Amino acid sequence: MKTLSIRIYGVDAPELQKRNAYPLSQPFAEEAKQLTSDLVIGRKKDVSIELTKRGLATLYTGGGAEYDGNRALLESLEGKAKKSRVGVWSNNNYVSPAEFKRMQ
Repeated sequence: MKTLSIRIYGVDAPELQKRNAYPLSQPFAEEAKQLTSDLVIGRKKDVSIELTKRGLATLYTGGGAEYDGNRALLESLEGKAKKSRVGVWSNNNYVSPAEFKRMQ
């Protein structure tokens, strides 16, 4: 089975451990990976929306960001997840994936 690297539009999920880049995974990285796998295998779901709704991804605002017309929805879902303190938002010391990469 071949492994593919994909970018999910509009969001940034916690980083997984990578042998030569990150010695440890960020909190909730495994949960985001598992949910992504559960959503895409044999189903048709919008992964960006589902990850953001569960607090397992944040709005991606970096260069080349695309939202497939869903930026306002993603912002709203992120706000609700943050207010409910679910997923990454339950961590008082949350570090965004972008900041995590800069710190490595």
